[in-house]
Amino acid sequence: MRQNSRIEIKKQESVFVNEIKSKRVYVNSKEKEGWVQMKKFNVLNHMLVPEHKPATEEEIKTLLERYNITLHQLPKIKVNDPALKSMERMYGAVKEGDVIKIIRMSPISGVSVVYRLVIN
Repeated sequence: MRQNSRIEIKKQESVFVNEIKSKRVYVNSKEKEGWVQMKKFNVLNHMLVPEHKPATEEEIKTLLERYNITLHQLPKIKVNDPALKSMERMYGAVKEGDVIKIIRMSPISGVSVVYRLVIN
């Protein structure tokens, strides 16, 4: 391979990486070819992502009393989790200290409910 070819390939790779960082994707189809802006994707609409919603004050109080634990003993979830980012569009801003109710469907156990504390 000639030196000029290697330089050209490196330039193409660097352009491709920069385009990914700017959330653009290359489309090559019969209708369109070129770089286009990626659309936002709501991860909560994916079939493998369980339902996420904010827990009510009553649910939190019942949970803590039932298991005799404090709020900070709950499992954690980061505030920048993709599911929480998608959840913000439906329920408003999610902040540190909120409790999220996650409802999972399982063919074996049926419905499983998990609560997580939002951390930074």
